[in-house]
Amino acid sequence: MTMRHALLAGIVLGAGALVGSVAAQPAAADTAQPLSIAKQGYFFVGGHMFPTSGDQAMAGQMFVQFQVPAGTVKPHPVVMVHGGGQTGTNFLGT
Repeated sequence: MTMRHALLAGIVLGAGALVGSVAAQPAAADTAQPLSIAKQGYFFVGGHMFPTSGDQAMAGQMFVQFQVPAGTVKPHPVVMVHGGGQTGTNFLGT
């Protein structure tokens, strides 16, 4: 499997585990409840080790973080991929 395929597989795997649906949460501000997370976690996809001054480091890996809301009713996840010089932490705030 090439690195590109590994990264795409990671995105697909992450998407399947990622946010299933925010539609399960009430939309109206007066009935909004705190988000209840049924499952969350992370994993890495791809990467390779390379030697550094007397040690090893990893490069080319992708970090995938996911959260699945309780009461998910939609079959397809919401996948957010950062870019443009930003980091994935942009998606951690509301």
